[in-house]
Amino acid sequence: MFFGDKLHANTDSLDTVLSITSQYTDLVFYQMYARYEVQKPGLDRWSKKVDLPFINGDSAYTMTTDVMPRPYGPVADNLEMRSEWTEEFFRNAFARPEFVGWHYCGLIDASLLVPRKWSRQHSGLLDGWGEPYPVLEKVLKNSSEEIYSIAQGI
Repeated sequence: MFFGDKLHANTDSLDTVLSITSQYTDLVFYQMYARYEVQKPGLDRWSKKVDLPFINGDSAYTMTTDVMPRPYGPVADNLEMRSEWTEEFFRNAFARPEFVGWHYCGLIDASLLVPRKWSRQHSGLLDGWGEPYPVLEKVLKNSSEEIYSIAQGI
């Protein structure tokens, strides 16, 4: 299976190159940092252009903390909001017949304590000490356990 390079969907590049890249890949491998309602119009448009499965290969929802003052991606007010956005995306995206995968970017928080992260930080599924965010962990576990039911519309 050939994925090709991730196509940056926060710009117009996917609309521009999809007709060409889809001839050489087995799926559409895109990255987009946005809530579902922002991704939906693109997914609707692109899935009409090509008959391929879609994977969002790089996305996350973030929140500001003392050590992450400039997180990358949509910034939630708190962990509960971040968890809600994650569940909303998961359930809506995997309910689409063409959507087959999502790479949640960032296993562990990358704070400004890491020199190369001074300008921008990534929020992870785990805090900076490797501990899971309990609310986010619960959402992801529950959604993952229901992934086949979600995909079948049950």
